[in-house]
Amino acid sequence: MQMTVSEIECEYRQAKNKLEQLKILADENSTTVDEIKKILVSTGKYTDRGKVGLYPVEYKKPKSNKETVQTTEVTEKAETAPCDWRVSLKILSDRVAELMEIRDEADRELTEIMQAVGKLGA
Repeated sequence: MQMTVSEIECEYRQAKNKLEQLKILADENSTTVDEIKKILVSTGKYTDRGKVGLYPVEYKKPKSNKETVQTTEVTEKAETAPCDWRVSLKILSDRVAELMEIRDEADRELTEIMQAVGKLGA
């Protein structure tokens, strides 16, 4: 084989006609289309669909209900997160304002305590 696994994967990924590219890669490397498929599947980025060809792993159907539950949880978390930087900035600004109010109140209380302690000492 003349090409490395990463070169094969790169050329396959960039090809417009994936099935034709499998044949080209097999010819260039003096091997079979099935061997090229095995190489691409071994990268973990593709799954073999038989005569149809290879698909990226994200199209692979979950093997169990557990995988489906995990996928749903990740999707739900992503949907609840703020998607706009303006929303995030507003949330942070509100929190900073709240913390500043708490700090100011604590400063006022501390000042009162210090004044009370000063009066006791006098």
